[in-house]
Amino acid sequence: MINIIPYVETKKGWSIPDDHMIWIFTKMLKQGLVKKTFPAGLILTHHDWMDLVKNKAHIVHIITNEKTVVAVTWLSNIGHNHAFCHFCVFREGWGKSKHMARELLKKLFSYKGHGGEPLFDVICGRTPANNRLALKMLERVGFTIIGKIPDICLDVYDCGKVDAVFSYIKREATHGW
Repeated sequence: MINIIPYVETKKGWSIPDDHMIWIFTKMLKQGLVKKTFPAGLILTHHDWMDLVKNKAHIVHIITNEKTVVAVTWLSNIGHNHAFCHFCVFREGWGKSKHMARELLKKLFSYKGHGGEPLFDVICGRTPANNRLALKMLERVGFTIIGKIPDICLDVYDCGKVDAVFSYIKREATHGW
């Protein structure tokens, strides 16, 4: 069973303890996923990671299958009805990523603003063109690929400047899932 757990600050502290969030970053390191998840080289340590997930401009979720952490996602660049989605799927989630992504999108599209209106109508993606697995997943999930902008992503581990592939999915596309 897929569970989507928001990482939020409450009056009592964060919904997931810091040591568990650091463990998630350590899991990324052990599975060799940090370079693909953060190709610009800006997230190198668990301190960098904690700064990212505690940034109030981001909405972070942990995805579990039973009790195993299988993915972590976060929204950034949140606008009046849209946000950009980022994700890291662990080995334990491979082969389940379409189902997990669809469950996450249903949850994101269910969020309401202060007046009761939907918080998000569109979820966007900006994916480095050399991340073929991520691009395949986006297509399987139902994202529309808009096209590429040359040389605007940085991959310090592979080839320097990389094209960015832009994509989106609208709330309406998720009806019937």
